[in-house]
Amino acid sequence: MEKILFIGDCGNFKNTSNGVYAKNIQLFNRLKEVFVTLKHVNTNNWKKNPSVLLNVLRSIWQYRKKDIIISLNTYSSYKLIKIVKRLFPSIRLNYFVIGGILPNFISQLEMKQRECYSIVKWFMVESQEMKRKMELLGYKNVIHIPNFKKIAYIPEKSTETSVPFRFVFLSRIIPEKGCDLIMEATRRINKEIGEDKFLVHFYGKIDDSYESQFLKIINEIPNAEYKGFLNLADVSNYDVLASYSAMLFPTFWKGEGFPGILIDAMIAGTPVIASEWGYNTEIIENGTTGIIIKSKNVDELANAMNSFICNHSKVAEMTRHCRIQAMEYDTAKVLNKDLFAKILKKEIE
Repeated sequence: MEKILFIGDCGNFKNTSNGVYAKNIQLFNRLKEVFVTLKHVNTNNWKKNPSVLLNVLRSIWQYRKKDIIISLNTYSSYKLIKIVKRLFPSIRLNYFVIGGILPNFISQLEMKQRECYSIVKWFMVESQEMKRKMELLGYKNVIHIPNFKKIAYIPEKSTETSVPFRFVFLSRIIPEKGCDLIMEATRRINKEIGEDKFLVHFYGKIDDSYESQFLKIINEIPNAEYKGFLNLADVSNYDVLASYSAMLFPTFWKGEGFPGILIDAMIAGTPVIASEWGYNTEIIENGTTGIIIKSKNVDELANAMNSFICNHSKVAEMTRHCRIQAMEYDTAKVLNKDLFAKILKKEIE
């Protein structure tokens, strides 16, 4: 079988708190399953280490007649594609797009600056809306490929009513992910029904610039707690995630695409209260796998949380639908051999 070159930032292959690392590790593992002769160039810290960029360019030249797949964030991809276009204009790249900002990013470029994307053979984007936006910009070589996870373990989920009701937040801890909104909603509900009826646990890396503010506020809320980092690369931690009744995801972060954590929630049978921000409405079916609320709206967040606290049967039904939906995002189903045959134009054994 012909060789494949994969260029992507996988970090140290252990840290899955970064969405880029998490997706690329999943992609790398799937490529290894499908293609016997895979070469990977890890671009971790390539901006600070010129030797990494030199290795990338050397590998691209060596594989110029083979299939090349890149998977980087929007800004890093643009820089790399510009360099490749200038040095090797006849080479074609297959581009797995990470996050949701590429269409808006391209729309803000001058036409001359967009020319570098002519070397992209296929854009693989995370949502149907992204595909539509790319097509409006004139790109017809766009395939919708949702985010994916290898589902190696399905944790048990208790169907018994638990008091207090357990909410979880699992993402980067920054204001733009809705952390302040969650804490304000928690305070409001505490005043209405009491702090003994529910709890909210936060997992994730706290941004340095937000740490003192976040910890100060959360320490003032008796039923909210920061729990550190939950590493889902260790599948046993899905049991921890499954111990929560619902996930909170009121994000308004500009880079949001298809967050892998939403798949993790479905695997754990944990419905999500999510903002209508980005492409969440394509992922969460309102009333079936979660509740969609208006972005940056504390009132709607508090109301949705309260509706779960007061109606456990609603959550139990959503849990069943979450488990069914999760299987649609299994890596082997999303990144199937027919897909690779299409984008690489070769028979897959």
